[in-house]
Amino acid sequence: MKGRFVSGGIRSRLVVVVACVAVVLVSGCSAKAPTSSWTPTTKTLPPVSPLQSSTPTTVTTWTAAPSSPELYQQALGVYQQYFQLDIAVRSMGGTDEMPPPLAALLTGSAYNKVLALYQFQKAHRRWDGTPNFKVAATAPLSQGLPDGTVVAVQACETEEGAAVFDENGNEISDDGQFITWRGYAFQFNDQQALVIFEAWGGRVATCPIS
Repeated sequence: MKGRFVSGGIRSRLVVVVACVAVVLVSGCSAKAPTSSWTPTTKTLPPVSPLQSSTPTTVTTWTAAPSSPELYQQALGVYQQYFQLDIAVRSMGGTDEMPPPLAALLTGSAYNKVLALYQFQKAHRRWDGTPNFKVAATAPLSQGLPDGTVVAVQACETEEGAAVFDENGNEISDDGQFITWRGYAFQFNDQQALVIFEAWGGRVATCPIS
């Protein structure tokens, strides 16, 4: 990784993500990380989070079209809102409580997993550099879904530009590009709005969405 450390700690900058232009195939946001005072030491194993496995994930690409294109477009819009809010929280180093705008888009297992991810990041992970998150591709997902799914979105999300360290200063991953495939299952809440109720996935060598 590139040298970015000076005596007394890590120099980094924080930029809160306020808006991104999200499109079906490609969109992106970037955000800067908060300043911290620990010093990196040695490299350890890759990170494990509630939404991401520690080893490359084998992904089956589903090609069947959704039963309702209009419903998929609605779900895609919710996902794009979620992604923008999610990277803002992660770029700031996580949180102990779910921000209300995100809480309005999540329910069930997805809510619990995302909150656990934010809490884990706040307690155990630090950025060095400027993390850049993007949606590389999206597509319908219509097989292998949890019960209760009315529509689902699959996405390839990229992350690069910042190394990750644990709370002891051990390097977890460098500042190269990582690709994560994720599936998002939606259902209607009591107000008949689409919300994400399940999310899963992990890092992949290449995006399986064509």
